Amino acid sequence: MANNTIEVKITAENEGFVEKLQQVVTAIKGAKDSAEHGAAATQGFSSKLANLGMVVTGVYAGLTMLKTAIDGTVGAVLNYNAQMENNEAAFEVFLGNTQLAQQYLGDLKKIAADTPFDLPGVTTAGKKLLAFGFDAETSLKMLRSIGDASAGLGLGTEGIERITLALGQIKA
Repeated sequence: MANNTIEVKITAENEGFVEKLQQVVTAIKGAKDSAEHGAAATQGFSSKLANLGMVVTGVYAGLTMLKTAIDGTVGAVLNYNAQMENNEAAFEVFLGNTQLAQQYLGDLKKIAADTPFDLPGVTTAGKKLLAFGFDAETSLKMLRSIGDASAGLGLGTEGIERITLALGQIKA
């Protein structure tokens, strides 16, 4: 059967033994202090590394949001330009030439700026009035009046659409 006993025998033959033993104890204590200091430094480094990770994550998230915003803005600008080209082509068909179409579209932009309605709503109403057979000058005057009436009644863009349709049906 195995014996689980450890025996340590220390014999001192040297009168400087106590001094040497004190040096060993001091060296062990120094190693312990050094290890604790190293652990504290490592913990501080680990904490700073974690903070750096959070900063990098925040910067990445910010850049991702910025990219999304830029993509959305560029997409909106491209969509707006495409819509304006489509509107110009439609007005060119109604009015007979590019110059009149550009002038009419410019007048619609002024109406949209002067009223609480957006350009797409005013443009759609302008197309409808031209499609119902109103000439460009009459349709612009009517759009101003329709916009004023719709705003006064608090009807919004839907009001412009309804009034425009009613006037077109009356003309037809």
